Amino acid sequence: ETFKDYKIYKINACAELAKIIISGEIIALMQGRSEVGPRALGHRSIIARPDIPNLKNYLNAHVKFREDFRPYGCTVAWDDAHEFFDVDEGFENPFMSFAVPVREKYKDILKDVMHIDGTSRMQTIHREQDEFLYSLLKELKKGGIAPIVLNTSLNVMNEPILENVADAKRFFETSILKTLVVGNYLVQKEK
Repeated sequence: ETFKDYKIYKINACAELAKIIISGEIIALMQGRSEVGPRALGHRSIIARPDIPNLKNYLNAHVKFREDFRPYGCTVAWDDAHEFFDVDEGFENPFMSFAVPVREKYKDILKDVMHIDGTSRMQTIHREQDEFLYSLLKELKKGGIAPIVLNTSLNVMNEPILENVADAKRFFETSILKTLVVGNYLVQKEK
């Protein structure tokens, strides 16, 4: 009823959502309970594949309305983190607490989630931590891209992070984004 003016699909698999992300779509994601803290950790997030050309500038100018100098973070499957970042296998960073060096060969595809010093404030995610997000990252890998998404909070500058479905509807009505995932439902604007 809340999203009666939009197309609504029930999704049962992360594979469907991964295809949308692989195609270059930026997704508003609202899953489960809201997290507490200064970071988007997957429950109230805007996510996208990080190698979209000019993604950071696009998000700043058209979605988040924030300063250009502020870097974005990313989320990576825990068991793949050491491939893309200069960390030991098994490195844990579940709350985006540390900025770690990006491996040289991935600096180009991760430039929009990388600070000027070559580090990224990334989050590692385990299946046990968030089965939905972990499975989505693994589907991206199966689809031939890095199991990493740009991950920023689901809000705009100077506004709180979305808490409920009414907040999500208000955000979606005014946002340029075309795809919102709320639980197991995919909400899309006409394309």
